[in-house]
Amino acid sequence: MKIAFIVGAFPAVSETFVLDQMLGLLNAGHEILIFSGAHGDEVVVHDDVLSSGILNRVRFYNERPVSRWARVTRFFALFPSAVRSSPCAVLNSLNVFRFGREALSLNMFFKTLVFLEARDVDIIFCHFGANGLVGVLMKDVVGFHAELVVVFHAGDLSSYVERKGKGVYKGLFQKGALFLPVSFYAQKKLVELGCPPERIRVHHMGVDLSKLPMTTKDFRAQAPLRLFSAARLVEKKGLRYALEAVALLVKEGIPCEYRIAGDGPLRSGLEALARELNIGSQVKFFGWQKRDAIRQMLREADICLLPSVKAVNGDEEGIPVSLMEAMACGVVVVATATGATSELVKNNETGCLVEEKNARAIAEKVCFLYRNPSEGRRMALKAREEVQNQYNNDVLNKILAQEFQAVVYEK
Repeated sequence: MKIAFIVGAFPAVSETFVLDQMLGLLNAGHEILIFSGAHGDEVVVHDDVLSSGILNRVRFYNERPVSRWARVTRFFALFPSAVRSSPCAVLNSLNVFRFGREALSLNMFFKTLVFLEARDVDIIFCHFGANGLVGVLMKDVVGFHAELVVVFHAGDLSSYVERKGKGVYKGLFQKGALFLPVSFYAQKKLVELGCPPERIRVHHMGVDLSKLPMTTKDFRAQAPLRLFSAARLVEKKGLRYALEAVALLVKEGIPCEYRIAGDGPLRSGLEALARELNIGSQVKFFGWQKRDAIRQMLREADICLLPSVKAVNGDEEGIPVSLMEAMACGVVVVATATGATSELVKNNETGCLVEEKNARAIAEKVCFLYRNPSEGRRMALKAREEVQNQYNNDVLNKILAQEFQAVVYEK
């Protein structure tokens, strides 16, 4: 099959689940193109991106001459051959009655030219609802015969809907062939928004277990206790409560260090909070890290913390891949029962769950695990089994290809 991905930015260091799907489908013999709205702005690029040559498959659909004069000059140079090749698509892109300023500014024309390369694909595959809207728009303008498949995660069903309104996906629901929420929590939200239930299949994101071997942990054998988080430094991840929990642990006399891999707009504030709590020597911020570095940190960690919260703007947690990776490695997790996290972490079975915004509850769970290492080991074993059974990338990518084939066959 030939599959066109539509993503917001590529490569994106925090969206390893998208990269893994791309590479999995490529390795299975499928052809892919990647249409990205922007260049990834992170300074770290995963080695898989470079070694696979996948950047050669990326097309940036928002690139166009900046100045009005350069845009018009370029338009007249490209228009004759473009209109001969795809008259309907080109004329559609210039429809000012439908697209207004987007047509007058020629933005829609240049975007359409990029997407013409996807005319013969079988599947248009979009991650996140906003990119699904791009897909359905270009399907109309270009006249794709491909079927549209959209993955919904978390923020696209919470904060994005709060900003844009509950009817934002109405047209997408009418024209999309298949909708793949990553959790049952997201599935419920999709149905509430009016998505046809018969076109919904829950499809988890997953991890590559071959690169995440399980390691044996003995908290007492290591001093200090090693805590770890891998996350974007945004409100939703709730890391301020993890820092407050570390301060409580220090007061309890539990020797610990806390490593944080990731970056984001809240970094300076979190660093200031660590100093204010007098735990600057226990906490280290590493910024964005490559996957090999993250995996090494996991191998060295005892407990993974992810105290996610529902953000003020409505943004919620999906099923965090960072927790899957920790569970696969045998690192016991302490997280909050928010969003869809409880679908992955079963409290006191495959990890520990606490209520949101409760640093003391986090500290108490960590204390319990520190003082009862056999319980942590029991949970870690069950957690690895859960990831193997439900979040194995190899299996999930095969299922995804089967879903695509079923959609094309039905057409």
